[in-house]
Amino acid sequence: MRSDTTQPTAEPEGERGQRCDPEFPALVIAHCREEPWRPGEVALFPGFKAGTIGRKGVTFFQQRPSGNVEMPPLADRSIKREHLQVTPMMIGYDAGFHVVNRGAGEMRINGKVTTEGVVKVGGTVEIRGSEESKLLLYCTERPTLLRTRYLTSARGAFGEPDVYAIVGESMALYKLLDRCAFVAQAGFHTLLHGASGTGKELVARALHEMSRRAARAFVSRNAVTFTESLIDSELFGNAARYPNPGTLERPGLFGEADGGTLFLDEIAEMPLWLQSHLLRAVDPKGEYTRVGDSKPRRCDVWVIGATNRDVSSLKHDFAARLKTVVELPGLNERREDIPLLVRHLVLAFARKNPELAARFVIESPGGRKDVRVDPALIDVLLRRSYTTHVRELETILVEAIAASHGSTIEVYPALVRELEDAQKKLRGPVQKEPVEEVARSEEDEAQLLRIICDGSYGSVTKAAKALGVSRFVVPRMLKRYGIKVPRGGEDE
Repeated sequence: MRSDTTQPTAEPEGERGQRCDPEFPALVIAHCREEPWRPGEVALFPGFKAGTIGRKGVTFFQQRPSGNVEMPPLADRSIKREHLQVTPMMIGYDAGFHVVNRGAGEMRINGKVTTEGVVKVGGTVEIRGSEESKLLLYCTERPTLLRTRYLTSARGAFGEPDVYAIVGESMALYKLLDRCAFVAQAGFHTLLHGASGTGKELVARALHEMSRRAARAFVSRNAVTFTESLIDSELFGNAARYPNPGTLERPGLFGEADGGTLFLDEIAEMPLWLQSHLLRAVDPKGEYTRVGDSKPRRCDVWVIGATNRDVSSLKHDFAARLKTVVELPGLNERREDIPLLVRHLVLAFARKNPELAARFVIESPGGRKDVRVDPALIDVLLRRSYTTHVRELETILVEAIAASHGSTIEVYPALVRELEDAQKKLRGPVQKEPVEEVARSEEDEAQLLRIICDGSYGSVTKAAKALGVSRFVVPRMLKRYGIKVPRGGEDE
C-alpha cells in the first residue's frame, strides 16, 4: 500500500489563518458485504473529475491527517470492474454526483430503484444483487488531503475507538480533535458547547488525557446537582468539626482536582449568583476558602465547563474566564461516522449480554469482531436527522434489536415511516422528488449543460434523460444559455 501524494489545487486561508484545502464531492463506504471492515474508506474526486466505482474503478483510501493510505480494489466478484459511472457536479448550492448503473442488478439512490440519477451530499447510493446489498455508499464532501495543525498523535487502527474511546473518521471529527489538541496544549479554562448527546464528557476526558495533567485526577460533576445551601462546601470543602463537632474534613471538588481537571457539566444551569462563587477559584491565583477556614487556599485546577445552552446564558464575567471554547459537532454533521458508531455501540451492548453477542456478533479469522446489521437500517440511519445525536442513535439501535427476529439487526417499520414523513415535510406539497431531480432552476440547468459540453455525459440524448426533458428540447436550452456543443456531443 502507498500514500497518495496528490496536492490540492488551491490552499485558501481558513479560520484563524489555518490552511484550508478545497472540498469536493466524495463517496464513503457505509456497508460492504464481502469486506465488512471497509466502512469509513473514501473515494476522492479532486477537481470534479469523473470516474467509476467497481473492482477497477476509483481508488478507496483510509484518509487521515497522516496521509491517504491506498486500499485494495473491491473484492466482491459480483460487482463489475466499472459498475457505476459517477460524475461529480454542483446542483445549485449542493454538491453531489450524477450516477449511472452499468452493472447487473439494482442500483438504489436514497433507497429508490433507478438506473440513472443524482445523489446530493447526505444521500446514499447502493449496489444490490438479486436478494441482498453488495455495497452502500454515502455522499459527502472531502478535501484531497486532511490537514491538522495540532493533532499529531496516532489514533490507532482505522475505524476503531481511539485511546480516548472516540469513534469516527469524518472530517468534522478531525477538526474537533485538532481543536482539542490545541486547547489541551494551551491549558486555559475551557467551555465545551454542543447539543445533548454529542459527547461532551467524552471530549472533556480526552482533553484531560491530551494535557500535561493526564497523570493527575479527573473530577467530574453535574452542576445541576449543586444545592444552594451546600455549594461552598461541595466546591471548596470544609474544615474538620465545622459546622458541627462530628463533621469530617472535606477537600471539596477543587481540592480533589488540585493539579488535575475539574469537569462541570450543565454549567449554564447554575443560577448566575451561584456562578459567582467560582470566580476567584478560576482566576490565575486559584484562590478559594474552605468553609470554616479563616485563610484562603490556592489550587492549580483546569476547569472545563459544558453546556448545550447559548453561551450568553452564562454570567458574563464567568464566561470571560473560560478563555477557549470547543464547539462539538452533532451527528448530522458527521453522518459518515454512523456505520462505525453502530458497530461500536452494538459491540458494547454485546459485551454486557452474551445472548446478543451470540446472535449479532461475528468474528473474522484475524480476530476482528463485526456485527450483523441490515444495510437497509444503515441506509435509513444515514439519511435521517438527529436531535439528541449519539443518544438517539443508541435508542434506535435498542429498538431495532428488540424488533429483530433473526441473527441480523433489521430496520423496523416505524423508523422507515418516520424518515418518509420527514422527507414529505421537506418536499412540501408541490415538489415531488427533489433528490432525484438533476436541475430545475435556470442556474442548475446552465451548470449541468456546461458539464455536458465538457463531455461528462457524452451526448444530448443522455443530457435530456438526466434533465427529464425531451431530447428535442435540449438544443433550445443550449441556445438559450449560449452554450456550444463540442463535436461528437450532439448524438450518441
